[in-house]
Amino acid sequence: MCMSMIFFQLPLVEHYTETMTSPASWVCMVDVYDRSAAIITMRRLTVMCVGSLLNSALKDIISSVLLIVEFSIEDCLCLQRVLNVLLTGSTDLFHYCRQDEHDSQRHESVEVTLQDCVQVWLRFRELVMFFGLGLGDVVDRWADGKGPLAVQLSSAELARLVVAVFEKTSRRDALVSQLQKNAAAASASAKQ
Repeated sequence: MCMSMIFFQLPLVEHYTETMTSPASWVCMVDVYDRSAAIITMRRLTVMCVGSLLNSALKDIISSVLLIVEFSIEDCLCLQRVLNVLLTGSTDLFHYCRQDEHDSQRHESVEVTLQDCVQVWLRFRELVMFFGLGLGDVVDRWADGKGPLAVQLSSAELARLVVAVFEKTSRRDALVSQLQKNAAAASASAKQ
């Protein structure tokens, strides 16, 4: 009797003692363990490979978006839609790799897995979110260099994005000035 068949009938103590004393059942148990370990190893390897590929693609996308000098409103809306499709598609891809977990656990573990396997994941999420924000929201998320936007994008990158996306106003100029001062201070401290 194979180990998995015996464990399904475990409420009876004699089956448990039979299982633990039978050398044949030990061989069967090792076989079951080897198969499950191989499946887990293959799944982890698949997740790591997919994460590495996704990381490379997202790095290229981020660098391409950061190089754009000027966005129209239509460009921002279109880019936000495309980036959101990438965001949800990436999440769905890792949901597929985690089919064995319950829905609530799966969503949490997918986020953790994405952050572990895709180094630029949080940076990408902030960039996607940026294109849906107004100027006041950008100021709030930057939070004087301490907010989530400041953690994922440098002051110089954020200043270029703000200039490219928002129309010239006194509020935009004040934010860009503050971002450039912060970038200069970071550059000076990096040289020391």
